[in-house]
Amino acid sequence: MSRIVVLIGSNRRNGNTELLAKAFAEGASKNNIVELVSAADFTVNPCIGCNTCFLREGNKCFQNDDMPKIYEKLRNADGFKSSFLGGWEKIRGMYEIHN
Repeated sequence: MSRIVVLIGSNRRNGNTELLAKAFAEGASKNNIVELVSAADFTVNPCIGCNTCFLREGNKCFQNDDMPKIYEKLRNADGFKSSFLGGWEKIRGMYEIHN
């Protein structure tokens, strides 16, 4: 069994993005361990493109938000699925920089 993280980029609860992610997770959970991670549950600041993370130990962002918690979940996963249909501004900066 693989461990999959489903990253929901919308901060709108029970919106279309979350419903789509939950439908994917339901199907994937038949043969995998699936964890839903919603941006609505975390404080995530958008990347401002300052690139100071490249100068810091561990490439840590200067913004004190919850991204390290999300990164840890992604590191422990065998794969991930992202869902960003609407309202994706909350986590878009992280997604654009790291993909």
